[in-house]
Amino acid sequence: MKPQFGAIVNIILKKNVKLGTHGSVNSWIGEDEGIEWGTGFSVASYKNKLNWQTSVNYSQPTWRDDLFLVRTVNSETYDQVTKEPYDPDNFAISGSLDYYLSEHHSIGLGGRFNNRNSTRTASSKTIISDENNRNTLFSENYFDRQRTNYNINPYYEYKTDTDKLVIDFNYVDFTNDNTNTLYDIAGSTITFDDRKYIQDGTYNIKTYRLDYSKTISDNLKISAGSRFADVKTDNDLQTFEEKDGNFEKNEEASSRFVIDETIFALYSKVNATLGNWSFSRRIKIRR
Repeated sequence: MKPQFGAIVNIILKKNVKLGTHGSVNSWIGEDEGIEWGTGFSVASYKNKLNWQTSVNYSQPTWRDDLFLVRTVNSETYDQVTKEPYDPDNFAISGSLDYYLSEHHSIGLGGRFNNRNSTRTASSKTIISDENNRNTLFSENYFDRQRTNYNINPYYEYKTDTDKLVIDFNYVDFTNDNTNTLYDIAGSTITFDDRKYIQDGTYNIKTYRLDYSKTISDNLKISAGSRFADVKTDNDLQTFEEKDGNFEKNEEASSRFVIDETIFALYSKVNATLGNWSFSRRIKIRR
């Protein structure tokens, strides 16, 4: 049973005849693997040529994942039970701005930032048995994970009854840093070498799209455009093993991947109808 209580309060900050500024506040609280809660607010304004909105949210949810796993390796059976509680800190802020230059032209800018910190300890009990022996391994796995990402998205749009042009850029930066330490605890009947893994990853993505479409008549429409994506990945995994009370890096078990990928594409498309017949042709070039 997971009781939750929530409330949403709408606050009218300013009125206009049709447009204006408004906001809302929300909060919630509950109980799962401990007390959990969250809160946030949003504000938006739609006035004349300028529209903008923003929101901020923070939460601390709680839950637990239980794993029951039985494996057989050669003549040995591994009966494992793992309990992993979660209580991450989540923070998000976003905003956007749109400005109408004229009746047919508009520009805008949007962005979002997310941050998640999660430290937890997973406890495991593994019974290792064969025909003659039965041993128990108690272990804990300590996780320290931080994920941060943000994106920026400017755009331009031209629109009439027959023509539409959209130019859209997007930049995404994602960081995923992980450290986990695996170690045995008192009560085990077999030995276990403690280990530590540090894995830091960064991902940068830059994209743009350009789309143009023209409606010549009710029966004929043409469109063309391009796409571009540049993705850079840097993933560094370092493995450490305990020796004489200290962690030493294992170069053979460590690795690093650096990937740089670029994609560019052009396309054109024709849609036509004639009576009960319809025709569509698309040409795409990708590099």
